Amino acid sequence: MVAQNRMLHRGWDRYDTRHVVFRPVGMTSRQLEDGYWWAYRDVYRWSAIWRGAWTKPVVRDRFRHVGYAGGWKKLEPLWDLLIRTGQVLHALPVPESLLGSFGARRPGADKGHDPNTGQKQHPQPSRRACPRHTPRDDCAAARTVT
Repeated sequence: MVAQNRMLHRGWDRYDTRHVVFRPVGMTSRQLEDGYWWAYRDVYRWSAIWRGAWTKPVVRDRFRHVGYAGGWKKLEPLWDLLIRTGQVLHALPVPESLLGSFGARRPGADKGHDPNTGQKQHPQPSRRACPRHTPRDDCAAARTVT
């Protein structure tokens, strides 16, 4: 992009996804920025945040999703102010506490339980190739339990 003279800025403070820093191909810089803000408003509507939260199987993770997405995106002007005034370190414990157990193993995860819900998992039949048939054939010999 530099060789094509498409870079618009070199100031790193504008490299934050909210500013167009290059001349796009196939659209104007204004169209790119308008598209960004349209998508941002659509993805971070409260209804979209709640809908995303309900995809989480564990209630605690639903609240974590709402707290993080809502707290970060809906309070973005506050975070921006905290960053620019050098006060963000005082506020970081809040999102860190929300994400503190993200990815942590759930009890029973290594004992045949679903790592997200903690419920007992039951073996599911899988399809294996039968020597006489293709893997898609309905052959009792091709069905095994994993």
